[in-house]
Amino acid sequence: MKFLKILIGAIASIVLFVGCHDEKKEEQLSKRILELENELENCKYGEEKLTGLIINTFESKDYNKVIETFNSFSNKFPGSARLNSMKELNDAAQKKISEEKELKKASVKKLKLDFDDVRGISWYKQKYFKHYSNTNRASIYIGKEKDSMPFLRLQLSYTGDDWIFFENAYLSHDGDTKQIFFDEYQEKDSDNGNGAVWEWIDVKIDDSQVSWFRKFAESKNAKMRLSGKYTKDRNLTPQERQGILDVLNGYEYLKENP
Repeated sequence: MKFLKILIGAIASIVLFVGCHDEKKEEQLSKRILELENELENCKYGEEKLTGLIINTFESKDYNKVIETFNSFSNKFPGSARLNSMKELNDAAQKKISEEKELKKASVKKLKLDFDDVRGISWYKQKYFKHYSNTNRASIYIGKEKDSMPFLRLQLSYTGDDWIFFENAYLSHDGDTKQIFFDEYQEKDSDNGNGAVWEWIDVKIDDSQVSWFRKFAESKNAKMRLSGKYTKDRNLTPQERQGILDVLNGYEYLKENP
């Protein structure tokens, strides 16, 4: 492909050189440039390249890219022998997008909604358990002000007989560990009573982290570590993981339908 670009450039230079001297040669060279440009275009976006891209993006679940690439493919190669098989992937991608939208919509209905009329914020939380700060839990929840985009928050909490004085928090799945950064003075709190102690954090989740949290919640090896003077490790329960997935699906729907 690089060679073709160089060749096109060289021929174009020759055209400029001979243009004023030989109109016939100029016409021939211009025609050859057009042929080479078409050949270069086919190298970049040829039938085989596009079919491969459709298959790969479908396997990676990038369904919008599948549809976009199929539209380009069908316009460029309407008589292709692969058109029907590529159309099947395109139709399947459209179905997947529709199913995902319905799943996200249903997930919002599964969430518990509380409205804070003082701050004007709607809070959407998973329904499997109430996340008290004096429990060993991990959860995320959604906040949304009127006419504003939703946002996500993460709550991690520990309770036990002894303080761990944790200064670092980690979530991990299948060897992929993410440190959860927090302000020790503004985002962490602690309390005690009836012979027990508890420590917890409540932090914002950026959109760039959503994909990681989805993989985390889908994994049966999802773990939480709170570490400081002492360390507490814990595997998330199926209810915690499903709650995170429900909230993430609901969040995506609220983002797409503000």
